Amino acid sequence: MAAAILPPKVYIDGTWRDPASGAAIAMVSPSNGQIIGEIARGGAADIDAAVAAARKAFEGEWGRTTATERGRLLSRLGLLILEHQEELAQLEAADAGKPLKLARNDIVAAARYFEYYGGAADKLHGDTIPFLDGYQVLILREPRGVTGHIIPWNYPAQMFGRTLGAALAAGNATVIKPAVIVPVTPTTASSSGSGSVASSGGGSGCSSVKSTFKVVATKSTATAPKAALGSKKK
Repeated sequence: MAAAILPPKVYIDGTWRDPASGAAIAMVSPSNGQIIGEIARGGAADIDAAVAAARKAFEGEWGRTTATERGRLLSRLGLLILEHQEELAQLEAADAGKPLKLARNDIVAAARYFEYYGGAADKLHGDTIPFLDGYQVLILREPRGVTGHIIPWNYPAQMFGRTLGAALAAGNATVIKPAVIVPVTPTTASSSGSGSVASSGGGSGCSSVKSTFKVVATKSTATAPKAALGSKKK
């Protein structure tokens, strides 16, 4: 039996809250057609709130963390995911309709991404480039700020780790929009201590991604261009 589904709320600034619309979407398991729970129908107002919270974190405590501290937190998240591997695998299997064996492998892969980026966080070095006599050219790598992550439907757990781990390791604050048909594992893991801000629900919310600096999306050919265009209108 799958683990308990999270409440139909959005997770913003470390707390669960009702979506601005007050609406929810039934989640249907592809494996048997049964309704296994509900997910909040997030919208532009929720994404704006999530972006504002992420901006606050970036300009505050999260933005002041050192690369070493970020690496330790990401490594810890990888361990937490492994500690809850079976629970998350059950959720992934029920939500995505995957065989349980494959779901378990996906959870291990998600944990591995956080372990990898945890180790890489303090190794994002700049560079010094030889130039004219009397001149010095430096490359300094800095976080972009707030990044938006639109997670696809086919590998929600893996893609959560792949995109979020890199962004957090570099020092960004994040907003996550899981796929509406398979939102459970990214939302569950986000609320377990990733240091990120998650917003989940239906609709692409493309009108609101202009509030972010960078959008990472694996989406349909209809949605991805809208997200890219919106992110340029900040």
